[in-house]
Amino acid sequence: HGISNEEFDLARERALHALLVAEQAQELAACFRAHSMLASIGMRLGEHHIVRHHCERGLALVRRLGSPGHEVWFRHGLALANLLSGAWTESLRGSIDAIALARRTGRRPYVARSLAGRAMVLALQGDLSEAEACLSEARLAIGGPSQEGPADRHVLGPINIAETILALER
Repeated sequence: HGISNEEFDLARERALHALLVAEQAQELAACFRAHSMLASIGMRLGEHHIVRHHCERGLALVRRLGSPGHEVWFRHGLALANLLSGAWTESLRGSIDAIALARRTGRRPYVARSLAGRAMVLALQGDLSEAEACLSEARLAIGGPSQEGPADRHVLGPINIAETILALER
C-alpha cells in the first residue's frame, strides 16, 4: 500500500504549518526539520524545484547551527534535485561535496547514497567505467557496521537504480 497524493498533500500542509510556527518562534532546529520534511515530500513526488528550495534553506540553517551530520542530508538532497532536473554538472559537483562531508562525519549510508546518485549521472553521460567505480565504492561503504544501522531500502534503492541505469546504458 503506497501513500496517496492526498496523504502527501496533508503531510506537506502540516510541514508548512510547522515551518511557519518554527520561523515565528525563531526555532532554527525546528525550521531545519520542517525543511527536511518538505524536501523529502518533494523527493517522493519528483518535484526537484521544491527539493532544491528546501535543501538550500535547510543547508543554510544547519550551517548556522554547526550541524555537519545534518548538512550531509541537505547536500545529498541538492545533488539529487540537480540530478532530477537534468543539471548533471551541478549534481556531480554537489555529490563530491556530499560524499566528502559524509566521509568526514562517518555517515556511511550517505556516502553510499551520494555515490549511487553520482553513478546515475555518470552512466547517463556515458562514463560507464567511472559509474561502475562509484557503485563499487558505494557497495563497500555499506559493507560494515554503521552508526545508522544496517543497510536498508533507503540505501539499497539508489544503488539498485544506479545499477539498472548502468545496465541499460551498456
